[in-house]
Amino acid sequence: MPTPVPPPEAAPTRCLCTFSRPGPSDETDLAALTATEWLLTAGNGGFAMGTAAGIPTRRYHGLLVASLRPPVNRIVALAAIAETVTAGDGEARFDLASFNFAGEGGTSSVHPMGYRFLVSFEKDAAAGSVRWHNRCNTAAGTIDITKTLHLLRDHPSAIVQYAVNNATGTPASLALHPLAALRDFHALLLRDINPGRFSVTPAGAAGVAVAAQGETLALAAESSATIHFNHNEQWWYNFSYAIEASRGYDHLDDLFSPGVFTATLPPGR
Repeated sequence: MPTPVPPPEAAPTRCLCTFSRPGPSDETDLAALTATEWLLTAGNGGFAMGTAAGIPTRRYHGLLVASLRPPVNRIVALAAIAETVTAGDGEARFDLASFNFAGEGGTSSVHPMGYRFLVSFEKDAAAGSVRWHNRCNTAAGTIDITKTLHLLRDHPSAIVQYAVNNATGTPASLALHPLAALRDFHALLLRDINPGRFSVTPAGAAGVAVAAQGETLALAAESSATIHFNHNEQWWYNFSYAIEASRGYDHLDDLFSPGVFTATLPPGR
């Protein structure tokens, strides 16, 4: 008789934290955080993908890579969000994002260095989400911000949630700069070649639609009472994707921000 095969073990509902430490991270963690990649799938060809550090290293990295004709015709719709926390009357500022920008002579540098405020990162496979926990230390106390990205199943949508514990005793603010691409996920985008590519239509006090070549990325804040959108179009230049560069491929990308969402963070959770 053949040897009985034991039933497979149930898949874990949550993977272990890929990064966790009692205090903020530093340069010694950067290589490991950047090398650690995560992937969420939507079931229809769409996905979200990136690194634990938040630094895009491939042209395919993005918070929302949507499939326009499932399961193909995929575009990087929302590439990233650059977050800034300002405490008190502006005396303390914390840029939570990290990107790799190309410099002169083939050099590159990480800016801003938001990974320094990262305390932990985890992927929840069952919930279809990834989570970053950041800690900002001020003279008046700490501000903890947990950013969670949820990818919706069988739908070209994503939800980014920010949970805040402001222990400073005074209000703070959170500014969110969405960075859109709306490009084929195999391609790269250069502003000089596409200067009039994007059109922006504000939608109420807390929403905006970004359109390019017939495709539209709609961004809206759920809590419109405490979050407002300010229309301020900007191009961000020379994002450098290290893995693409290491393979000898084109690796420079320009991204477009339609403006900034600003949220008030009152004291407390």
